[in-house]
Amino acid sequence: MVTFNPYNADQDAAFDRELARLCALVTDMEKIRSGAPPDLLGEGAPILDRWVMIHRPALCLAGLSTGAPRG
Repeated sequence: MVTFNPYNADQDAAFDRELARLCALVTDMEKIRSGAPPDLLGEGAPILDRWVMIHRPALCLAGLSTGAPRG
C-alpha cells in the first residue's frame, strides 16, 4: 500500500509512481473493454490462458502465463 504524505518527498515519489502505474492499468482495461485488437495492447504482451477468478483478500485472476517477465 502506498501512503501519501505531502511533507515526505520519498513517499510523494512512490505515490506518483503508483498513480502512473494505476493510470496505465485503467487505460489498458478501457482498451480491452472497447474490444481493441491485441496488437493495440502492446507488442509481446503476456497471455493469461486457462484463467479462473479466485478469491483472496481481493478478487483476482489466476492462470497459466506465457511471455510474462520473471522477477
